[in-house]
Parts: sequence; C-alpha cells; structure tokens
Amino acid sequence: MDFFAYQPTPATWLALVAGLLSIGLSALLILIRHQPYERVAYFVVRDLTQVFGLGFAFPIWFVSRYMHQPLGVIGITWSRWPDAVLVDVVLAVMLALVVAKDHRDGKLHFHAGDVLYLFVTGIFEVVFFYGFLRHYFEMAFGIVPSILLASVFYSLHHIGFEVQMRGNPWVKELSKLTAVGVLYAAVYRIAGGALAIYPLFWGVGAGSDVLLTKEGGDFPWRNAMVVLLLMMAAIGILVR
Repeated sequence: MDFFAYQPTPATWLALVAGLLSIGLSALLILIRHQPYERVAYFVVRDLTQVFGLGFAFPIWFVSRYMHQPLGVIGITWSRWPDAVLVDVVLAVMLALVVAKDHRDGKLHFHAGDVLYLFVTGIFEVVFFYGFLRHYFEMAFGIVPSILLASVFYSLHHIGFEVQMRGNPWVKELSKLTAVGVLYAAVYRIAGGALAIYPLFWGVGAGSDVLLTKEGGDFPWRNAMVVLLLMMAAIGILVR
C-alpha cells in the first residue's frame, strides 16, 4: 500500500458522507442540550443513531454484507492477536505512567456507569474512525492521508460533547483530539488492528480525559447496556 495515492471509489465517498453525518449528529447534541427532552433525544441521537447505527452496525453491514469482505480488512480480527495485545498493554502502561505524573494531584471520579458507557462508546470510535473510515480512506488516498483524515473526523465528532468542550477553547481542544487520533490510528494501522489499542491503551487515554475532568454518575449506564446488546445482536445477524 502506498503512503500517498489518489484512487477514490464510491466506497470512499460513502465513508466521507458517513464521517460528515457523525459530525452532524454531534452538532445536533448542542441544540438539544438543556431541553426538557434532552435525555430521550440524547439516547436517540447519540446512542442509537451515532454510536450503534452509523458507527457500528453500518460499517459491519457494509464490510460484511455489501462488500463481502472479512472484518479483518478494517482491523477487527484475531490475527496477530498476541502481538496486538502486547502492544496494547505496553502502551497503556506507558500512558498511565504519564497520566499519573501529569495529574498527580487530580481526583479520579470513578463511577461504574461512567466506565461502562465510556467503553461501549469506545467500540464505536475504534470501529468507525480507526477501522472503517481509515481503511476506505487508505484505499483511496494512501496510508498517511488516511490516518490524518480519520483523526480529523474523530476530533470533529466531539464538537457536541459538553464534557470535552466545557471551558476549553475549541481550536485547542480539537487540535489535541486530532493529535490523539493520529496516535491511535497509526498504532491501529501498524500493530494489527483494534486489539492494539482497545481496550487498554484507548481506555487509559479516554478515561483520563473524561474521568479526571468531570463528576461521576453523569453517563447513562442503561443506555450503554442497550447499545451493547444491540451491538452483540448486530454481530450475530450481520457477520457471516
């Protein structure tokens, strides 16, 4: 595979539209914030539509049923799993040491519901941005642009999340998230797919970003359980 290329296909533009839809759904969260129907609307827009529908079920369906390809093409595979898991563990430990040093006086707002929700939505991020988008961008534009594009989409899909954006300049926060995305996407591409970053390496990064910057108990764990069950059902139905 070339580092740079230009061979777009219909799948390229479909991936681009899917990425834009993800950003649009995130922006919609801004409009429903602090409304009487916020909890229900958040569940429908964020959890059911963005996380499960667009971010998980659609990529699985597209790769497995429409393209008739194994999920390994987007990094969902047990191939090379010992190497990938080793990378995940080593990088997670290294990142945890850095986080512990930088937040020596910080308080970890641990809440089981928050952790569950965080890791369920993490499945969406890993599959959609680092697997699906990056793969189809790579087929069209090469390795380097695919990592950059997937990282930009990953960053921009946070615009409607109050936790990350609260009190922070948007440009600064989105630049940081893009850099994080580049790191995760590069490791994903080089080290063997999803197991190289999820759950540990991704979890330390996301957990430190959210659980050190908010009070616990805000994330709806029931929503996470519903989405997780839907994801399991989708795998059973869509994967051949």
